[in-house]
Amino acid sequence: MKNIQSYILLGWITLFVFSCTPKVSQDMQTSPGETAQSDNWRATPPKPAPAPAFNLGEYESFQLENGLNVIVVENHKLPVVSYQLFVDRGPLKEGEIAGISSITGQMLRTGTDEMSKEEIDEKLDFIAATLSTSSSGFFASSLKKHSDELLDIATDVLYHPSFPESEFNRIIQTTKSGLAFQKSDPNSISANVGNAILYGKEHAYGEFTTEESVEAITLNDVREFYNDNYFPNKTYLIIVGDISTSEAKSQAQNYFGDWKRKEDFSPMIPASVNRPAQNTVSFINKDGAVQSVVTVAQTNNYKPNAEDRMAASLMNTILGGYFGSRLNKNIREDKGYTYGIRSSLSPDRYIGDFSISASVRNEVTDSTLTEILHELNEIRNELVSQEELELVKNVKTGQFARGLESPQTIAQYALNIARYDLPKDYYETYLERLEKITPEDIRMAAQKYLDPTKLDIIIVGNESAVAKNLLPFAKGGEIDFYDTKANKVDKSIDGSNAEETLDGIDAQTIIEKYIDAVGGREKLSAVNSFIMKSQASTPMGDVTTTIQGKDNTKVNMKVEASGMVVQEITFNGLKAEVGGVQGSQVITDPKQFDRFRDMAQFAEELEYFNSDNYKITFQGKDKVDDEPAYKIQVMKSDGSTTTEFYNATSGLKMKEVMNVEANGQQITTTQKLDDYQVVEGVKVPMKMTLSGGGMPFEMVTEVVDIQINPEISDEVFEIN
Repeated sequence: MKNIQSYILLGWITLFVFSCTPKVSQDMQTSPGETAQSDNWRATPPKPAPAPAFNLGEYESFQLENGLNVIVVENHKLPVVSYQLFVDRGPLKEGEIAGISSITGQMLRTGTDEMSKEEIDEKLDFIAATLSTSSSGFFASSLKKHSDELLDIATDVLYHPSFPESEFNRIIQTTKSGLAFQKSDPNSISANVGNAILYGKEHAYGEFTTEESVEAITLNDVREFYNDNYFPNKTYLIIVGDISTSEAKSQAQNYFGDWKRKEDFSPMIPASVNRPAQNTVSFINKDGAVQSVVTVAQTNNYKPNAEDRMAASLMNTILGGYFGSRLNKNIREDKGYTYGIRSSLSPDRYIGDFSISASVRNEVTDSTLTEILHELNEIRNELVSQEELELVKNVKTGQFARGLESPQTIAQYALNIARYDLPKDYYETYLERLEKITPEDIRMAAQKYLDPTKLDIIIVGNESAVAKNLLPFAKGGEIDFYDTKANKVDKSIDGSNAEETLDGIDAQTIIEKYIDAVGGREKLSAVNSFIMKSQASTPMGDVTTTIQGKDNTKVNMKVEASGMVVQEITFNGLKAEVGGVQGSQVITDPKQFDRFRDMAQFAEELEYFNSDNYKITFQGKDKVDDEPAYKIQVMKSDGSTTTEFYNATSGLKMKEVMNVEANGQQITTTQKLDDYQVVEGVKVPMKMTLSGGGMPFEMVTEVVDIQINPEISDEVFEIN
């Protein structure tokens, strides 16, 4: 039996495919002559203008008796003033309740001993003010005449949070929903697991928030974190806007002078981290992925107050820090491997880091790594040209100038000077120091901070298609495999872990066991019609999907929200209609019918080894939610592929990862199948968890009604 829940998945993908027809404006068409002129224009970049002189303006700083550091930036262009409170407590090790700092920061804004969240919102709206809180403090802004009223509210939020349980439950649920989406997002997986590999899973910089750690957080944990981590010493108050220094001093004393300091505070110093002895390759499998997220990273001793910070920053900009960088020109423009690739060199008081990241096609993953290593070696060994250096200097000058348009930039600069012990004229002399950088300075910075022989190479992608090609980059001779929780996975070093058979099991055996598990061939073949209604709760409201199928050749799927049909698919074997709130489209091309036929079949698996439409390959053994599973790949004649996971004990299907192309885009969607129940002698999964496909959340769909072999009129499938 084709898992009846998967009709919803096919339906959503089909709706995407046929509702995203690209349109090209006539205004965008160009003649060959115009194209040549455009190419000539691109080939001749404008000459950079001379660097202007900047006056950053003055700021004042002072300290209250309780240790609160206050920075004041006067700017009288507009009658507005803002307040940023920054608690500089240093790195945190959150352990089993990772995410507690973020949860606490959100909870500050949800009520005080005297005001509910709604009352706070009303008071802020009345004076047209803003107030947001975070793990490091708050940001507030209002007209100058309302600044005292704003500080009354902000300090009440800071000093007397009530932490209401209802808001705690809401924030926990919202956080879990976001994390559920991240589980299927390859970029989020790369960031989380990549940091765990780079620093170590137990390191303050390597831990990450999970659904399990959020589940473990209690309201008492929030209160304890607040009591332990919000205090005036080692905290900065940055005041920007239409206010004099004397006024700011008065406000700071009145509103923050009585804030009790924490005498026993000592910041955590994170443990040092060593680079690997040689290049390592770590792989996180993403079944069905047609692209790999490639990250090349390493730690370094790059400090915010490093004497060569300007040269190091310019070096990174040349390598991969802007659109015209070497990496982008090589790997994007010349090779066409990616839409974009960037590098980052990040200073830190304790452990700096360098990274390069890009999403590339499966077949060029190894070639991308070759080009990355080439660019790293070249910038270390060859002097950049004076022309390239001058161009990038002007890029940095422009970025610096744009940043100065906001008075808060000056406040941030002042905060950096205070936090990192920079010279007071550090930013005043920025352009002067920029101009002095030479090609030799660039090469020295590259040799100091980049080592192409001691890299952590981290890939999130399709293991069976990519991993075996990466062995040449793993100098230890092995690839390390990880799951999405950064746990090591025991797999073969060639990255395939797939054979035609395993323990006497092959693809056909898996499918036969599945067919038997859900009712057997006779029962499945006897299903001539079905009606299935399911519901899902989403951030946009409840969604109801009703699917009717007949004779394994006709199907109608209707998606409703708020009592309105938002999209509908009808297929009668001869033509299809895809419609919705934006209109309808009738499809008569048989080449486009494959996905509709899939939806119409109740037991598609019966045809896996009886039809030329399918190519089935065994992919080995894996796990789904820590349960052993066999994995097969189903490739169809339309080019789409589905990786299917079957419970090694029960034989039931546990998960599907479907990959299809829609208007030049590859769409990967994952669904998990649960809660099998017997309906008319056939086992049907009554719950499906759907993620990916561009959805910013994880959608759980549950069957509320299902009928096997009901009477269905042919009128349901009529297409005018």
